Amino acid sequence: MQKIIEIELQAQHIIDETEQEKQRINEALASEIEAMRLEIERKVERKLKQIKEREMQEAYQKVDEVQAKTQQQLEAMVECADNKKQEWEKYLMDQIVGW
Repeated sequence: MQKIIEIELQAQHIIDETEQEKQRINEALASEIEAMRLEIERKVERKLKQIKEREMQEAYQKVDEVQAKTQQQLEAMVECADNKKQEWEKYLMDQIVGW
């Protein structure tokens, strides 16, 4: 009977140790999972920042291109107007004097 009680106590001790080890492993896993989650969030935030910066650079570049094209068109229009100015003045004078 004493031997059965000893075996039962040893079994209970082994079960307790196993439960403690299981708890320790679960806590370690939870800690590791949290660390991995934080690392993933950090990487996602960094990637989002990089994407945003790249998109902003592209947007600014497009704005610069549109402004440059608009400036070129404006300069071409002014040049055309300057070239046609004498022609328009002569036409107007002929219309006025021709009456």
